Amino acid sequence: MPKIAFAGSLITACFIAAISNLPLASEASSAEAEPARAQIRPEVGAPPPESKATLRIGDRLKIAYFELIDMSGGGSSRRADAAAAALLQTGYQRMDLSGEFEVGDDGAISLPRLGRIEAHGREQQQLQADLVAAFAKAMGRQADVTISIIERSPIYVVGLVKNQGAFKYVPGMMVLQAVALAGGLDRGTGDPSQMIESVREKERSRKAANDLKRLLALKARLEAERRDAPALEAPALLMAIAGKDGAQLFLGAESANLAVEQARRRQQTAELTGAVTAAHNELAALKRKITQLDVQSDIRKERLGNLKGLLNGGLTTHSGVIITRSELSDIESRRQDSQLAITQVEARLAQAEQARERARLENTATLAKAIAATDAAIADLQQSLLASETVGSILRTSDARIGVAKADAPLRYEIVSRRATGAIAALADETSSLQPGDILKVGPQSPER
Repeated sequence: MPKIAFAGSLITACFIAAISNLPLASEASSAEAEPARAQIRPEVGAPPPESKATLRIGDRLKIAYFELIDMSGGGSSRRADAAAAALLQTGYQRMDLSGEFEVGDDGAISLPRLGRIEAHGREQQQLQADLVAAFAKAMGRQADVTISIIERSPIYVVGLVKNQGAFKYVPGMMVLQAVALAGGLDRGTGDPSQMIESVREKERSRKAANDLKRLLALKARLEAERRDAPALEAPALLMAIAGKDGAQLFLGAESANLAVEQARRRQQTAELTGAVTAAHNELAALKRKITQLDVQSDIRKERLGNLKGLLNGGLTTHSGVIITRSELSDIESRRQDSQLAITQVEARLAQAEQARERARLENTATLAKAIAATDAAIADLQQSLLASETVGSILRTSDARIGVAKADAPLRYEIVSRRATGAIAALADETSSLQPGDILKVGPQSPER
């Protein structure tokens, strides 16, 4: 039974050792199918094109780590030579280090516990060696690594083609193939649908611009409300895109709204302040009444004392004492009623003050929310205008070349490549190779070229 177990481990070890040394399918296909990139003349002042690189920014990689375990048990007799030692190694996958990783804009991938590893501009075998070395340095043990490319950035085609956009990259792709994927060259045939779309885009741009002007005027009004200012301040952006006269048209309508809104809030504040003032006045009147009742009560108490002295001397009758006591009791009853009224008025005063403060806070919060929503809407419209201007520029370029570009006119191909240090542009021809993430620009040849 131990022999069978040993044989199974030996077979497993051999299999892992064998597959770890085999090239990946994506590597083999890429190496066979992708020819060396054709030499292209760079633009004046642009850096020369980089050499062929397997890995590029935006590539998504699947990386699997297999940590090696020595099955020999440390016996010297079982390490007769290096081949035997290799057969006595097996491994298990390190799930904490394995997974899918993307080559970031800085040209590197970041692995847990191993840190940042440069990937852009390197072949898979070079990256594999770096990953093995990083594992040995961090863990103090050896491991095998497998790398496969599961997704690559598309290539982008713009300019004098029928269908501008992004297209899936395949190894060995050339400029001519990319143009074919984009539907071929478009030299301006005057497609009616394109003309209609151009008109629609202009209308969308005009509407978005008017909405932006209206929102800028609205924000100016909201800011004036928050400051309780009597007039609007013209935003610089509104003046820039609408001009002085155009800005005044939008601000004029909002100025009227400002006057109405300020009048409404002042009336609301006046009503709430009136309720507070009325409660203060009523409270003051009740306190004055209690003071008067206290004076009357003291007078009655002094009179009652005098009458009691006269009654003891036989100089008066009981009727005077009884009347005075009745008057004193009535005064005390009225004083208690007034004290109860003071308690009620104080409660109303507190409610009125709370209502006034609540209205102030609600108005402040409402204005803050309205300004924030207006800012968000302005930002969205600015993005829409930018996109509309970009589309409009493309359509205008297409319209401008209608009837101008001839069927036999020379074309100019330019490849814009993204590097970790930035983007570079270089001239190309129909057989130039493309790399993932490249932008192919197709345009008419300049007269001087």
